[in-house]
Amino acid sequence: MKIGILSHPPTWTTGFGITCKKIALGLSIAGHDVICVGFSFGIITPTKDDQGNFPFRIWKGNQEKDEVEAIGNFIGEENPDAILLNYDIAAVGYFISLLKIQKFSKKLFAHLVIDGFPAAHNLLQAIDELDGIIVPTKASQRYLRSEGLKKVYYAPHGVDENEFFPLNKRDIRTTLDFATNMEKDFIIGVFAKNDERKQIPKVLLAMHHLIFKHKQKNIFLYVHSEIKPLVGTGWDLDFIAGNLKIKSHVIFTERKFLPQIGIEHSHRTNEVNSNKRPLSYLERINMCDVIVNVPFSGGFELCNLEAQACGIPLITINDSGNIKEVVGESALLIEPKLNNIWTNGAVINLIDEIDLANEILRLRNDSVLKQSLRQKGLMNIKKYNWSHLEKMAAKMITAQRIKNTKPGTSLSKI
Repeated sequence: MKIGILSHPPTWTTGFGITCKKIALGLSIAGHDVICVGFSFGIITPTKDDQGNFPFRIWKGNQEKDEVEAIGNFIGEENPDAILLNYDIAAVGYFISLLKIQKFSKKLFAHLVIDGFPAAHNLLQAIDELDGIIVPTKASQRYLRSEGLKKVYYAPHGVDENEFFPLNKRDIRTTLDFATNMEKDFIIGVFAKNDERKQIPKVLLAMHHLIFKHKQKNIFLYVHSEIKPLVGTGWDLDFIAGNLKIKSHVIFTERKFLPQIGIEHSHRTNEVNSNKRPLSYLERINMCDVIVNVPFSGGFELCNLEAQACGIPLITINDSGNIKEVVGESALLIEPKLNNIWTNGAVINLIDEIDLANEILRLRNDSVLKQSLRQKGLMNIKKYNWSHLEKMAAKMITAQRIKNTKPGTSLSKI
């Protein structure tokens, strides 16, 4: 079958860019002709170098004026037998509407994440029309099935241990100007998009509490994110750090950092280690003593597994759902202080920055706890590899080619 995948481009380092590449590889290995089409607030035209050595193609587009025209041109040029959407549930609903405008009537699938429960009713109605859905957590699968959707399959995301693994912290920190005392310095890492959901300002507030209330010395916060949001909602993080009087304790990623293409391919105006080679993404995770990731909701949170694969203790939020399922007891879980309702109707979890500061302080002062979390994290990641998603995508497509397959049939039996 010829299958089109609408997603962030497979060359991007975003979560959907990574999952696009994995799904495309799985379908290609299964013998399908796969074409990826990159969308993120418009069509993403690939460069000449983007094709790489992939066994699938990346559609170039024709400088279309909008997504509707791009989808129409793609369908007209390639005539795919099926399309798979790879986004969060809201974006999947949006692209379903665009495909209806283009009167696409062939098989339509999705790999989607649900960042919080419940999902809006109109989105549930939209995805109920799909021929198959893959979700990365059992919590999301249970929720969708409880809402009456039957063709929902579970395949967790993964982490590649050939790409993410522990490195010697001392070797990395010798390249840094702001952290040279291995015995005293403590580096907190935040690896997140600068948007409303990720709650980065909560970590900045926790840093303020650690410095001015707990009088912590030799403590630094590395923020691997855009200093200002590129699109959507977010904050001027540099302004917040200045207003909190903690700028000397906060180091931001290079100002020209582009999260979609990763640190290695962004501009090299490096403020983390000036006049020296830029640290890789792997090195930036490994230089940290703890990774803090406290979104008010999440569909999987891939960065949690990346941190654990590097042997870095993790502090995250207890959302009693997707995030808790993925990390289990292998991380320090911050209990939400308050709940609220997001604009999409989902319940969101708001932590208290003082609780976060206290957990960071406890971890800093407890070497036994640090070692325990390191070992638990390294064990936890063994459950997650990309083969689950690669194989499930191929099985889901195959299921639709078997005439007598009933809705909800276990794909493990096909």
